[in-house]
Amino acid sequence: MEWQDNGIVLSLKNYGERSGLLEVLTLEHGRHLGIVRDIRSQYRKGSLQAGNTLQLNWRARISEHLGSFTFDVVESRAAKIMNNKLALVGLQTLVAYTNILPERESVGSLYKALSIVLDSMSSNNDWLELLIKWEMGFLAELGFGIDISKCVVSLETDNLIYVSPKSGKAVSKEIGNPYKDKLLKLPSFLIDNKKPSKIDVINGFLLTGFFLNKDVYEPLGLKMPNSRDRIVAMVRDSHLT
Repeated sequence: MEWQDNGIVLSLKNYGERSGLLEVLTLEHGRHLGIVRDIRSQYRKGSLQAGNTLQLNWRARISEHLGSFTFDVVESRAAKIMNNKLALVGLQTLVAYTNILPERESVGSLYKALSIVLDSMSSNNDWLELLIKWEMGFLAELGFGIDISKCVVSLETDNLIYVSPKSGKAVSKEIGNPYKDKLLKLPSFLIDNKKPSKIDVINGFLLTGFFLNKDVYEPLGLKMPNSRDRIVAMVRDSHLT
């Protein structure tokens, strides 16, 4: 049994004296694990840092076996991300999210979006809004998408500034204002793709965080990644405007 695919490194753990257990998120084969031989050299360890993209060859006697990887580096992002404290915490959060995904099930759209977020992180571009949008896609992939296409009550598509915490659907300004204390704020950048303000980013994290906790983590008896709380705290303390 053998396949070739591109994969983003999620983690590497020691496996015996010379080998490692590599976990990757691949384009066609989902979250996948396999053994990598001889990880003692600095080059190979550096190549297998979280956030890097590899061209992978996976081989096993039968598909149910753990199997082994050989690889070539396609995108080396880890070093740049690790030099940026906020980006590093963002990477840790993304890796933590992938632990929720089932093994060996394709999530191609999430993989592609993750590549975009990581590219932005490694380039020191504005990636926070991309992370929030990735979280939106993550929720949708798990069956808990937030519908911000129209107001759940009036069906209008303009002036959408709230989201119902019960339905996960958008609410217009006119309909929502009398109940605004009970609704979640919908930051405009999720609709118009314009550059968000600091408060927009915070509201975006509050929005996706509410549904991630309610629909994904709590039902599994799990807590949200601590690193995500650190992102929000760092944004609050930042000089973003």
